[in-house]
Amino acid sequence: MLEWEGKVAYPWFLRVTVTYDPAGNMPDERTNDILNAFEDHLIERLKATDGCLWLAHETCRGTRDIYFACREFRKPSKIMWLIEQEFPYAYDFAFDIFKDKYWRTLQHFMP
Repeated sequence: MLEWEGKVAYPWFLRVTVTYDPAGNMPDERTNDILNAFEDHLIERLKATDGCLWLAHETCRGTRDIYFACREFRKPSKIMWLIEQEFPYAYDFAFDIFKDKYWRTLQHFMP
């Protein structure tokens, strides 16, 4: 996906950072299940048909970063605002939306 030529059509990045209490470096099984359920909910709400592509997640040191590439920034911003209203205390999360036309944010995933 990182070598995909069509990535310039998705110049906006949405990074959702979920904070959890680590038991060591990685989450325990229960916490991991909660993180996966939240990520699945995000993927369901931020659909490819709406111009958002789920790209990756990274879990370590008490955080999970979930990355989406988006065609534009307005719809993901509205959806994340709604999700904040749905889950005000269930998850400790924050999100950033920024322009990254060449997906340099994900360079640390390259071999």
